[in-house]
Amino acid sequence: MANRKQGKHGTAEGGSLPFERRQEVLQLFKRSAEFYEDLLKENERLRFQVAALEEEQTQQRSATEGPAALTELERQIRQLQQERQSLLDRFSAVEKENADFAARYAEIEEQHDTLANLYISSFQVHSTLRFREVVRVLLEIAINLIGISRMVLYAVDDSRKLLVPVSGDGIREQLDVASLPSIAWGEGVVGQAVASNKRYVADPPGPDSSPLAVIPLAVDDRPIAALVLERFLVQKNNWSPVDFELFTLIGAHGGTALVASMQRADRPDFAPSIDRIKALLAEEE
Repeated sequence: MANRKQGKHGTAEGGSLPFERRQEVLQLFKRSAEFYEDLLKENERLRFQVAALEEEQTQQRSATEGPAALTELERQIRQLQQERQSLLDRFSAVEKENADFAARYAEIEEQHDTLANLYISSFQVHSTLRFREVVRVLLEIAINLIGISRMVLYAVDDSRKLLVPVSGDGIREQLDVASLPSIAWGEGVVGQAVASNKRYVADPPGPDSSPLAVIPLAVDDRPIAALVLERFLVQKNNWSPVDFELFTLIGAHGGTALVASMQRADRPDFAPSIDRIKALLAEEE
């Protein structure tokens, strides 16, 4: 069973904007709010002036004022109405600009979250050469970053052409991996995904989607295992864009990490010599 690690970013930094940038954003929002308040006050003042002038015009008209005075009052009213409309236009422009900035800020924040999650996952997968730890990290990525409550890791048995369940985790139930059946190569959704080395994702996932996703873990396009995601956490009901990035990361890095940890387990005292390194480099040329 994997240890639970709730929290979106773990201990990694970089999921939010720098402090100085946050201060600039807060100051911009504060200045925008103050500007809106001034505009509203100015608009109210102009409305009172227009009403007062209209009232004065009515009184002067009833008192049989001369046409020149009425014309001047009408001119002043039109001028105030134009000023009021100009302020309203400026208010709308600033409001739109602020909305655009808020949307851009949210987009940047989401991008930073995505990068932080990918960095954390990549770092954790390659942070150890202990096989059990690599498996635990893969399961915890599925739980904490993708939002999966039940998953099973199958290993490929080349000699028998089988996918054998070797590990897994269940949040809301006890998962007995030993009781799960093996899957024949190419059989069903899981077997076909592994045989073709192409991940399967139910998109959009429905209440009867089983499994939700199958992620082959391969080395040099040769599948060695598959992570099968079966159920969401209760607070999740659909995929997010970052989930697909994590699928790619798990598929590309998970297999390499598993193979490296198995080789390390076979030769725990292995220390590459300079001659061996040079020989390997020469083979790749």
